[in-house]
Amino acid sequence: EEIRIGPAAHGAENRLSARVVSIQFQGALTRLVLTAGDASDVTLDCDLPAAMPAELGLKEGSDVPVALTADALRVFAEPPAGA
Repeated sequence: EEIRIGPAAHGAENRLSARVVSIQFQGALTRLVLTAGDASDVTLDCDLPAAMPAELGLKEGSDVPVALTADALRVFAEPPAGA
């Protein structure tokens, strides 16, 4: 609901291109780990129905459009060194 991926992201606000870093099957869900655009140090975990990555033709290294619902976004500061 908060993350739309593939064709569902086209034309949406808060859209970015992401790259699939890993695909982890977890029973009823599959978790994608994505890098956001060119920022390889920014990752996004995305849980999808188990069959959806295959339906979208996703594999590690695939580029995919992603849209993020603004109300669901949270940004956390990195803790200070030594904390």
